[in-house]
Amino acid sequence: MNVRAHTSRLVSLALSATSVFMASCTSRSVVPEEPLDLRVDDGWALATPDTSRAVMGSVAVRGDASPRWTPQEPQEGVEDGPLPVDEGDAPEGDAGAAGAAGSNPLSSVSKIDFIWQHLDLTTSGDTLEDYSLKGATMLLPRLKLLYEVHYWDTNVTGDDENDWSSVNIKPVFFVNDRELGGVWGMRTAVGLEYIVDFDNGDKGIGAGTDQIAPFIGFAFSNRESKTVLIPLVQHFEDIGSGPEVSTTALRVIALQPFPDGYWAKADIKLPYDWENEEWPVNGELEVGKMFNATVGLFLQGLGGVGSDRPFDWGTGIGLRVNF
Repeated sequence: MNVRAHTSRLVSLALSATSVFMASCTSRSVVPEEPLDLRVDDGWALATPDTSRAVMGSVAVRGDASPRWTPQEPQEGVEDGPLPVDEGDAPEGDAGAAGAAGSNPLSSVSKIDFIWQHLDLTTSGDTLEDYSLKGATMLLPRLKLLYEVHYWDTNVTGDDENDWSSVNIKPVFFVNDRELGGVWGMRTAVGLEYIVDFDNGDKGIGAGTDQIAPFIGFAFSNRESKTVLIPLVQHFEDIGSGPEVSTTALRVIALQPFPDGYWAKADIKLPYDWENEEWPVNGELEVGKMFNATVGLFLQGLGGVGSDRPFDWGTGIGLRVNF
């Protein structure tokens, strides 16, 4: 099947997923009172271990914005009332907060991103094009489902190859939300990621094995500035018959909404590959603009760090649809 046919399938998949989630959102009943809706997400991916020493661990998955507390006793010098986090909670016209919320893996936002990324690999002349759909939906007030589908076009084998890479399914449970005093609040979340590989390792595509990856994360949100800081820890282990995978990754995300619908995200991934005793460190900067509370565009710049970096540099562009 040629690239055009694959692309048509990917577009068809994206449109189908969009219609399904729009239907689920419109039919889902609204919970009158939630315990503490601390909305903090997209991307998610900490680091996926190497396959052909080309990339994996880079094309990780992406995050959101500030949390919200239920009304409490006023504090001296601190404004009371809810802290906007998602597009539904943000003040009218605060589309930037809605955009940042779509980039936070620990927020309560439901969204779909359509992303294209180009990565220049560390080997001479090798490149990777990653076409992905990354979505999130709230199944329950404290249960979020993250999911991804990846299609790769690469020349790491010496020939141009293209095929499906993986499907990622990540349920996330919000354990608790609490105030830390002053203007800061914190959400604690745990989850389990299941990565299904399409077994195209002979083409230099995918990790070559299925993986399971438990994680824990914390979202610290500032009521006044709407800044969100998110440290996450995730461990990847292979559960298939392919290459051995054992990687522990620390990920740190910083999110900041701005006026006029803009937002920015810094995303640092610090994985340690126990099998190869390497640190394939990489990072990402994202700048986006929401045209309203639902639709926005964003640009990404990526870079590898150190001698074990999974790629040299990369760029990306994405379309975001919040629900």
